[in-house]
Amino acid sequence: MIWDFKTTNIFSLITNNISINFKRWNFNLLQNQNNSVEICSFIILGIISIFVLMRHYNPALVVDILRKEYPEVNKRILQRIDNDIPMKLDDLELIPCIIRSFKVHRGVDHIEWINKLGSRDISEDRELLLSVVMLFFHPEKLIQLTTEKARYGVMSKMSGELNCGRDVLKKSLTAVIVAFRVYKSFHEEAYRLYELIKIENKFFEYGKAE
Repeated sequence: MIWDFKTTNIFSLITNNISINFKRWNFNLLQNQNNSVEICSFIILGIISIFVLMRHYNPALVVDILRKEYPEVNKRILQRIDNDIPMKLDDLELIPCIIRSFKVHRGVDHIEWINKLGSRDISEDRELLLSVVMLFFHPEKLIQLTTEKARYGVMSKMSGELNCGRDVLKKSLTAVIVAFRVYKSFHEEAYRLYELIKIENKFFEYGKAE
């Protein structure tokens, strides 16, 4: 990326805007400790500014400058992201347990999770199950906070448990990410099942899973 006069001005304008609003927000916070509107506005401004910067500059450079020059903005954005991401499981051996609970709460009993000629379409059940598993093991992938591949081992474990090829699951994951973002009914059903399974199996009773 060439740092010409125009792009440098864009960078300066946005960073100055963050700085000015941070000072204003910090002053107002001293005047009113419960000014949540100011806090939310400030966070939104920061996120929008960072998004604009990342479209023009190397994301790693933007994050590095943010971390060094605006630690309070960085801290609050990270806190917001952390709050939005569900707690995660680490042990992939819990996947069979999740599948069993899913079958009960969804009211299904598939032996193979692939569509066959003459059998009913099970794509929706497979995609819902995949969304629930991703909420437990890699939620940031599902809600598109990262472009990384699905967590290593998840697809292999599910493939073995579902008698379903990894390629089918990978294709399903693409559809799942879209459905989770676009369709309210899918999103709500995924979270409903997630909560039921979490409670039934007493996941996270002692805090965030490692």
